[in-house]
Parts: sequence; C-alpha cells; structure tokens
Amino acid sequence: MGRAAVIAISEVLAGERVHWQEIVEEFGFSMRFIDPDALQEMSSDSDLIAIILDYGKDCRRSAIEQLLRVRNGRSQPRLVLCHGIANPLEDRELDAAGAFDALARPLSDREVRQTLGFLWRSLERPAASTWHGKPRHPG
Repeated sequence: MGRAAVIAISEVLAGERVHWQEIVEEFGFSMRFIDPDALQEMSSDSDLIAIILDYGKDCRRSAIEQLLRVRNGRSQPRLVLCHGIANPLEDRELDAAGAFDALARPLSDREVRQTLGFLWRSLERPAASTWHGKPRHPG
C-alpha cells in the first residue's frame, strides 16, 4: 500500500477545537502542522494534496510566494483558506488566491469534515481542483 496523502495544516490552526487527526484519518489522509513560511520545503512532496492556511495570519506576501512555487512544482495541492467570521472572503478573493474552499473560524468538526469530503471527492475528479463557489441565483 502506498503512503497516505498528506494535508499540511498551518500551525496557527493547531489551537482550534477541531479533532484534526480523527477527521483526517476518516478519509485515509495523514496530516502535519506546518510553518507556512516553510512551504517551499514541501514542494517535492508528491503526496501533498492540500494546504490549509489562516487567511489573516498566514497569507503574508512571503507565504503566498512560497505557495505559488509549491503549486508550480510537481504537486498541485488544493488550498483551503480559513477566515474570521467577521471578515468573510469574497468569491473574487478566493478565485485570485486559487482557493479550493474556505472555512469560517472558529472552525467546527462538521465543516472541516465537509471540506475534506469535497477534497477527497476532487481527487477522483481532478477538474474540480479550484474554488467550487456557491451558485449564483438571479435575484
């Protein structure tokens, strides 16, 4: 059996009341908490499938530049951005960042599990690797 797909989670999010290990393992993934400034070191990790970052604290210019280098390497990890509930991200911001999904903080097990379900499903359908957005209804 091959190595498990890896999800890199910002160490900033380690303090959230989420059962990270339990949820990640439900989908057969493994995980590690990372310093976003060290993303470049993960560029050769072909098993890296997702990076979960805090939009407010991790998305400094240096972290974004490193993320782009990682994504231009051999692996194409999906990006999940977490944001404060009082500071929601607009669809255009998510598109610009190349985000796969967004999660409002404080995080909940249910929402993390749902996003990992989307991620797991996208591995079967590679075309669904960027922001899936909410459908717009004429109003």
